[in-house]
Amino acid sequence: MENLPLKLYPNKLKTVLLFLISIGFVVLSIYNFINAEGWLEKAIFSCTGFLFLVCAAVFVINFLPSANFLEVTDKGIETKNLFKSTFIPWENLENFGSRRVFLNKLVLYNFSDQFKNQSLDKKMSKKFFGYNGALPDTYGMSAEKLAELLNSYREKYS
Repeated sequence: MENLPLKLYPNKLKTVLLFLISIGFVVLSIYNFINAEGWLEKAIFSCTGFLFLVCAAVFVINFLPSANFLEVTDKGIETKNLFKSTFIPWENLENFGSRRVFLNKLVLYNFSDQFKNQSLDKKMSKKFFGYNGALPDTYGMSAEKLAELLNSYREKYS
């Protein structure tokens, strides 16, 4: 185990790749808009260009170090995703696991039985996937390794 607090950041290569893909679609939309003849085609290419421009802006925000991270402390875990911070104490967590959800392999977690304030979305997630929630990223690690690491800290500090 590593010293606490442990701060993990998302994989920058994935963010760069998604940013470049978004910019590519923006350029393609501009090119098609210029060559479009009808008003409907121009409207479609304007909307797609704007959508991918917003995506590119989100990926630029992801480059900021304070925008996304996972911090593991002796009190619990804190995730920050697009500047929205969520703290979950170790006492409220039962276990971590990894599972493929659609195309992504995610780190999922269950709340302990003593944590009664579960919203409807957490209950539905438990019913469909077997877990109450998921971390937004794997922070440069494999989902299995991150789940194993978080389970070891949970056992030590809860």
